[in-house]
Amino acid sequence: MDQNMLTAIAIVAGIYFFIRLWSVMQRSDSQSVIRALAEGAIVVDVRSPTAFSGGHYPGAINIPLDLIDEAIATASVRRYYPVVVYCASGMRSASAQRILQEAGFTRVLNAGTLANLPARQH
Repeated sequence: MDQNMLTAIAIVAGIYFFIRLWSVMQRSDSQSVIRALAEGAIVVDVRSPTAFSGGHYPGAINIPLDLIDEAIATASVRRYYPVVVYCASGMRSASAQRILQEAGFTRVLNAGTLANLPARQH
């Protein structure tokens, strides 16, 4: 293969990867997250325990992404109950959203990052 062909393949692969990454990282709109929180959604921080202990959303529970399958297996939460997930960048929360949806959870919202969550109202 010549250099131009390799360059074209690399560009196409890059575009494909970007489109796939973009579709996975789409976070839920802020109004949907606010409504779910007002309904008493379970807020799940999928970061590491160390990151969680450094600061987290009030009332959030910490289930690191690598333990999400185990948590689903033991969860007593109804699958229709609203769940809001977040992490440091939005990547792990997007993965958690997909895993939870594949497990039958019907109201999973990806807030993206902690900074995207609204201030907790008392």
